[in-house]
Amino acid sequence: MNNLKEFMEGLKEKMTGELEKGTAAPEKKTGELVEAVEKVAQQAGNISNVPYRDVLTRAISGALLDANPQLVAKESIRQ
Repeated sequence: MNNLKEFMEGLKEKMTGELEKGTAAPEKKTGELVEAVEKVAQQAGNISNVPYRDVLTRAISGALLDANPQLVAKESIRQ
């Protein structure tokens, strides 16, 4: 009976250690995901003051949001 009890306690400790190791990776990935979402939210905040028409025309042409509109128009015409 004592051998079985010692075996179960050892197994319990080993399983606890393995579970802690297993949860470390998802916690790290969750932190990285939170950072990525915060970065995207910050970028979205920077874009929010751009007029809707500019977003549409630049999305179609593939131009950067801070590009000169005249140069974007010339490039679109050239294409």
